[in-house]
Amino acid sequence: MQQSRSWKIVGHRGYPAKYPENTVMGFQAAIALGVDAIELDVQLTGDGVPVVLHDVRLDRTCDDIGSVLMRRWDDLKKVSAHQPNKFKQQFFPAYLASLEDVANAIVTADVQVFVEIKRQSLTQSNREAVLDSVLHATRALSKKRVLLSFDYKILEIAKQRSDLAVGWCVKNYSPLAQAQALALEPDFLICSPSNIGSAALWPGNWQWFVYDIKTSEEARKWVGMGASYIETDFPDSLLDNG
Repeated sequence: MQQSRSWKIVGHRGYPAKYPENTVMGFQAAIALGVDAIELDVQLTGDGVPVVLHDVRLDRTCDDIGSVLMRRWDDLKKVSAHQPNKFKQQFFPAYLASLEDVANAIVTADVQVFVEIKRQSLTQSNREAVLDSVLHATRALSKKRVLLSFDYKILEIAKQRSDLAVGWCVKNYSPLAQAQALALEPDFLICSPSNIGSAALWPGNWQWFVYDIKTSEEARKWVGMGASYIETDFPDSLLDNG
């Protein structure tokens, strides 16, 4: 970890430029590289188990098809998330991991862990139950966890039910969203530069986290505008040139 750097590098879904996304091996590779934090995505299985997967469907990243919401965890344990369309069989098998599996695998690492609760899985149960499942599965990480979501209501509940940091993923960079951010008072605001455009970053008692950053030049631009966390698929490039 580069102590001289004032801003933090976040491995987006681990280290997806070189390893299958949202897999234990990808997270461990990013941590070994020296990232300050990792981000992961959470969906719920049909029987309510939080698993680390971005898409609600298995098709893009796994050797199976269909919606994770319609499958039981005992069945999904056999699915490999080695991204065969991208990496062929290079990383087979990289079994789909439960959130608890990932938390236990990285528990000793000195990194923050940004846990994004995907909105599709909120249709499986009420928000309180989903939040409780995620909190239980990540309990080993203690205060290293930051709960993220595009879903505003689950973050409101998280602030009431836990003392963990939360981050709101902002889709529409608008005056209304700014007012909502001021009302929520999250610890982090997360947004894509493509949504922010040429606007200034909203001032407030939060840290800005920008994602989909590809180069060190782009990272320095956003740090200069006030961002503290830079998320990337290419942590090696940013670490080498940060």
